[in-house]
Amino acid sequence: MSSLYEFECIAHYCMGETDEALRALNKALSLCEAESRTYISLLREYGNIYYYSRNAWEYREKICEKWDMALTCYREKWEPSLNEDEIPSLQLHIATYFQAALADMISDRQEQAREKVELLSRYFGKTQMPYYEIKLRLLRALYLIWNHLRAGGYLQTYEEIIRLLDQACDECVIYYDVYDYTLCFCLRAITQLHSGRYTTAADSYIKAASILQDSLNGPKEENVWAYFYKDMAYNLRKMNMEFPAVLWAGIRNPQVKAEVKKYLTSHREAEGEQDQPAVETALADPDGEWYLPRL
Repeated sequence: MSSLYEFECIAHYCMGETDEALRALNKALSLCEAESRTYISLLREYGNIYYYSRNAWEYREKICEKWDMALTCYREKWEPSLNEDEIPSLQLHIATYFQAALADMISDRQEQAREKVELLSRYFGKTQMPYYEIKLRLLRALYLIWNHLRAGGYLQTYEEIIRLLDQACDECVIYYDVYDYTLCFCLRAITQLHSGRYTTAADSYIKAASILQDSLNGPKEENVWAYFYKDMAYNLRKMNMEFPAVLWAGIRNPQVKAEVKKYLTSHREAEGEQDQPAVETALADPDGEWYLPRL
C-alpha cells in the first residue's frame, strides 16, 4: 500500500504540487515498517522535496531533521550488516551518508561533515555505479569549497577541487549526465571566483549556462535553475562583466527573466541599498553572501 502513496508523491512532485506530495509521503511513511529500507528511502525523499524547493533555506531544519533521522535508522538497523560487494547494500550506505553529510554542512557541523566526506571519499573508483562516482567527487569538491567559505582566506585546496571536478566532468560526458555536468561548471566557477581567477570564473559561468540552455526542456525546468542565473548575473556584475546577450535571450521563463534582471541593473545600489544574491538553496550563509548549488 505504501508504494501507491510513493507513486502519488512522485506524480504531485513532478507537477510542482509540493504540499500534496508531502501529504502522500506522510501516508507512505505511516504504512511502512519502521527502519525498513523503504522507510529510510522515504525519509531521504522527504528531505529531498524541501532541498530542491525554491525556498530551501527556509526549510533547512526540516531537511536536516529527515536526513539525520534516515542516518540514525540506517546505523541502527542496516550498517552493521553492510556488504560492500553487494550493490544494493552499498548504494543504501552511500546515499544515506551522502545526504547526512549535506545536512551537516547545512547545519554548520564542520567536524561531522568532514568525517562523513572522508568516509565517502574512500569509495572513489569502487562503487561500480557511475552516478555515485560523479556525486561523490562533487560532494568532496562542495565540502572543500564550503569549508573555505566558512574560514575565509586563501583557497589552499584549489588544485584538488579542480581535479575532482575534472574527474566528475569526464564521467558525466561518458554517461551523458547533463545535470551534474552543469554542476561541475557551477562549482568550478565558484572555485575560480574565490581564488581570484575572474576571467576563467566568468567563462565557467557562461559554459554552465550554455549547457543548461541546450538541455532544458522548457520554462518549468528553467525555474529550478533560477538561483544559478541570479548568482551568475550577480557575480558577473561584481566583476564588471556583461551578462552575454545570447544567454539572456535564451532564458525562456518570464518569471526567471524578471528576477535575474534585478541583478543586471544598478538602481538598488543607486538608492543606497545593498544588493545581495537571493538565498534559494539550503547551502547558503544567513546573510546571503554566498550559496552553493544543490547536488
